[in-house]
Amino acid sequence: MKQGLKNRFHEGHYGGLKTLLKWCVEKYKTSNSPVGKRLWKENVTFLARIQKEQFYSDKQKEELNKLRYQYNIENKIENHGIGGKHNPINISSKGMGSIIKNGNNQ
Repeated sequence: MKQGLKNRFHEGHYGGLKTLLKWCVEKYKTSNSPVGKRLWKENVTFLARIQKEQFYSDKQKEELNKLRYQYNIENKIENHGIGGKHNPINISSKGMGSIIKNGNNQ
């Protein structure tokens, strides 16, 4: 394990990362602001890079959780999972992470 990377991605996390990446790409494509385009491009680059990894740092976890929060707000998702009923994954929990299906932790 690399120095400082104490969080581990699990199978369900990768679906959530893919959902966030698709959302950020769409935000990048539809942004009319040069500043907005730059910020969304940074998010796309971050997500594309991190989805290839097995471990992630606390700082990266914070960044992922900020993106997840923005995604949930924009999509009016009330649970803490990425993608609501479609692809729910809670990347903020400790340990194995929790996959939420129909409101039930599994």
